[in-house]
Amino acid sequence: MSQTLQDPEVALADFVMAVLDDDPALESVAADTETSPTGDDRDDTTLELCFNEAGNSALNLPNGYLEVFVLIVSWTKELDHLMVEDELSQLEDLFESRFKFKTKRLRLHTEKDPQLQLNIEMARFVYEYGGPGNLLIVYYGGHGSCKPGGQLFLSGRTRNDTKIGKHEDLVSWNKAEASSLLDAQADVLVVFDCCYASDIQRRTPTSCPRSYEVLAASGPGKTTPKHGFTPVFIEALTEMLEQRKDEQRISFNTRQLWQTISSKRSEDEQPFLWDRLGHLDHRYRSRLITLSPVDKPEITPMSLPDLSDAVNLTLHFTLNGKPTSDQVRDLARKLPRSFKKVGMRISRFRWGGLRRFNQNGPASLRHLVRPFMRVTRSLKEIRAKRLATNGVRSQTSN
Repeated sequence: MSQTLQDPEVALADFVMAVLDDDPALESVAADTETSPTGDDRDDTTLELCFNEAGNSALNLPNGYLEVFVLIVSWTKELDHLMVEDELSQLEDLFESRFKFKTKRLRLHTEKDPQLQLNIEMARFVYEYGGPGNLLIVYYGGHGSCKPGGQLFLSGRTRNDTKIGKHEDLVSWNKAEASSLLDAQADVLVVFDCCYASDIQRRTPTSCPRSYEVLAASGPGKTTPKHGFTPVFIEALTEMLEQRKDEQRISFNTRQLWQTISSKRSEDEQPFLWDRLGHLDHRYRSRLITLSPVDKPEITPMSLPDLSDAVNLTLHFTLNGKPTSDQVRDLARKLPRSFKKVGMRISRFRWGGLRRFNQNGPASLRHLVRPFMRVTRSLKEIRAKRLATNGVRSQTSN
């Protein structure tokens, strides 16, 4: 009987997901790999931004998104146990005044079912603003708790508090997300300022071209830092805007934002940046979400290039050394003219990555395996400690 061979990368990813689903303790180990870019990664991020911004300028396209819409979710005053209202109002003002983002507030209450409130508002948010070319940001401030299987629950108060209103102040993020954000055509950034925010992450490999990222104030299985996350988030956004006033680039991406926040927090208070759609292999990774003030309101979806008959051309160049920011800017500016000379018109183009040349040929599988080898070693250590702990318990019970 014939047997269909499975792509080895997909097979490996399926195996890893099975292990992660089986043992949630692994997520905290995997997170170290997910959120620890090297120095080369940081340099490449800068080159990517320089290239894309210069290319967009050459084609008269917007740098970033057509429009950015923000939904800030919290609880009404009587349910706001953590008293986050003032800092969320400051964040709303920053988004509107400095970034020119369009914001909306959702304060959940218990006179009606808060789960339905969240479901309806999230679905409406995506229905009205979730088209291609846009960015949707959802920011949550409040309590968070988790259940096995990557389920995140949001609440205004602790479970020991007396009930206020007709319904319990508890909602499932997964339920609201499933019928809204997962179906959006726009890119999505969700920021959780709550405990156990990273426990939601269950990565399923995908080749979906859009981006959906989660910036979590807390790591897997961890509570939020005693020093608030939202004030540091505001500080980081403001700082990055100020740094770019006199620079040629006006954008920054989520990795740079995450790095700036991380530099302001102690080692045990680090945020985590997740790829929610699970692009495990660099060939399928969607671009990082880029943030910048919306400064070209005259550009509408109708003014964007028609891509109905478009084709993608992939070229690889082997360089003698790593290019500089000025070189990639100059290259991006001149590319459209070079294509025009041979009768080809570019509708848009973007940075695809910069990787060290390998004379032995492609090694994508090896690159995919290496991080999980570290996970495996850490797993052995975790299980050894568990066995030792169980052994002590057995001796005590006897």
